[in-house]
Amino acid sequence: MPSPASGLKTRQSLIDAAKGFLGQGNRDVSIQEIAKAANVSVGSVYTYFKDKNELFDAAAADALMDNVPQLEKILSGIDDSALGFLATGIWACRRPSFSPELARIILTVGPLGFARFDDYFQGPIQAIQQSVDRGLCHCEDIEAFVLAASGAYQNILAHVYAGTASEDLAERVYWQFAKELGYSREQYQEVIDYVASLPA
Repeated sequence: MPSPASGLKTRQSLIDAAKGFLGQGNRDVSIQEIAKAANVSVGSVYTYFKDKNELFDAAAADALMDNVPQLEKILSGIDDSALGFLATGIWACRRPSFSPELARIILTVGPLGFARFDDYFQGPIQAIQQSVDRGLCHCEDIEAFVLAASGAYQNILAHVYAGTASEDLAERVYWQFAKELGYSREQYQEVIDYVASLPA
């Protein structure tokens, strides 16, 4: 029986190996290949995960949670947190240029992986709720709005990788969400200018 510390190390090694394959867009890799990359036995995979899909979901969650502090920093750069949420979306659409592995993980795992990962949606939901409570925007169904924005984000990434995305695609898509929240074009332009000022 491995010690708790050893078990955590083995589990993380498997997650890191899975992230590597997902970051290459390779979801068809075998359990044996993942175990070999993690330098652990095949049996170790099933000690910590029910199957490959559960391992991939954990790997995607791990990759995203590592990125949450950066997203929170960007979100907090605007006093109106709903506008901050829009800023994080536009900024994240640039990921293929500065964080291609994470962008590819998001695409490879797809919506099904994130459907089992509620923690990732709590920040955006709270951000919009705060702005609604302050009377800065309106939103009848915040959960549905965030899910729609998440789906749009993944579609934008897909178009970027397919080479079919125009340079301003993300800004055009998120403008639709800004209008839905009741923001003016001038308010949205402040978001675009803010994102343009952020380091890649």
